[in-house]
Amino acid sequence: MTRSSTAACLACGGFLCEPLGPRFDAPLSTAGWPATEAEAKAMRRHPVALTMCAGCGHVQNSLFDPHAVPTSAGLKMFNSGDRWSRFLEQQVGHLLDGLDPGEGVLEIGHGGGEFLSRLAAEGYRCVGIDPSGEGRPEFRNVRRHFEPADLVEHQPRLVLIRHVLEHLASPRRFLSELCMAAMDLPHTVTVYVEVPGVEVAVRERRISDFLYEHVSHFSEDSMRALWHPLPAEVESVSVALGGEIIWARVCIHPAPSDRRGAARSAYGDYAEAAVVSIRQRLRQWIDADASVVVWGGTGKAAAFMNRIGMVSGFRVVDSDERKVGGWVPGVGLPIEDTAVLHQGPPPVIVVPSRWRVADVAAEIQSMSIEHRGIFTEENGSLVEVSG
Repeated sequence: MTRSSTAACLACGGFLCEPLGPRFDAPLSTAGWPATEAEAKAMRRHPVALTMCAGCGHVQNSLFDPHAVPTSAGLKMFNSGDRWSRFLEQQVGHLLDGLDPGEGVLEIGHGGGEFLSRLAAEGYRCVGIDPSGEGRPEFRNVRRHFEPADLVEHQPRLVLIRHVLEHLASPRRFLSELCMAAMDLPHTVTVYVEVPGVEVAVRERRISDFLYEHVSHFSEDSMRALWHPLPAEVESVSVALGGEIIWARVCIHPAPSDRRGAARSAYGDYAEAAVVSIRQRLRQWIDADASVVVWGGTGKAAAFMNRIGMVSGFRVVDSDERKVGGWVPGVGLPIEDTAVLHQGPPPVIVVPSRWRVADVAAEIQSMSIEHRGIFTEENGSLVEVSG
C-alpha cells in the first residue's frame, strides 16, 4: 500500500492518509429504512474507501458523498441500555458544573431529544436544531439545519454537538463557522462534542463499525487536531464506555473588540469612505494643476492606485531601478525614474506604503528633490508627513 498525498485528513488537514483495508460497498444503514424485502435487497450501495491519517490517527471514507445521505427522515439510532443511560446522566452532571440555572443550551442535531430533555428538566432554556429532530414540550424544536446566526439569536452558554461531526463532509469548516459566530457573543461559549471512537475498533480488527453515513471516525488525537487551528480552548478530550465514545469540552471566548462583527462591518464602511475621501483629495490637486506623483509602482502602491480607481492625472516613480520602465499592474501607467522629479514644478508626493514613508522621505532629501509635501494614507485620508 502506498501513502496518499491527494486527500487531506478531515481532522488535522495533513496529507498523510494511508489506505486502511480494501474498499467495499455498503447501503445506507441508518438513513435509509426499506419498507419491504424487495426494497431492502434493491438498496443502492455506496463506496467506502477507508484511510487512516498517519499524523493524528483519524479514519475517514475518502469516497464519501454527502448528497447520498438524506437528512429529511433522520438517522434512526436509539440506545436505551443501562450503560448508555448512565453515561448520559454522568455527562449531564459534568455539563451542569459552571452553568447557571436558566441559561441557554443549544443542541445541534438533537435527534430524539433524549439528552437535551435531561438538561431542560434541570431548568435550562433549551433549543434543539435538527432538520428531522423530534419535538418535546421541554424545549424548543427548530426543524432545519443549524446556521451560525442561531448562536446570535439564542445566545447559548452551552452548545451540544453529539454524534454529528462524524456525518459531516467538512467538519473543520463547520467548526470554523461555529467559532466565528460564537466569538461575536459577549460571553464564553462551552461546546460539548461527542463522537464514536475508532481506536478500539481498529485494535480489535472489527468490521461492523464502519457505516457509510459515518465519513469520519475519531481518535483522541484527531479530536484535538480538529480544533487545533481554531480560536478555541480545548479543556479536555476523554474516552468513555471502553473507548467506544470520545467526548470533548471546548471553550470559545469572545473575540477582542476590534475583531467583533460590528467592528468588521464598521471597517467595511470606513474603507469605502476612505476611498472616496482619498480620490477627492487627489482630484482637487489635479484640478488645481498641481503636479501629483505616486512613489512606488508595484505592491502596496499598485494596490492603492487600483483601489482608488484613478488611471490619469498623476505620474508614478520608483527608486528601484528594476521597476523603472515597467507598468503599474492593473493601471497601465508607466513607472518612471525618480530623476524626472527634478524637472518641472515641485510635485505633491504620495507614498501609499505607510511603513516605507520614512525611508522614502530620506531618499527624497538625499536626492535634493523639491516638493510641495509628502503625503501618506492615515485614518481614511491623505495626511502630510514630515520630510
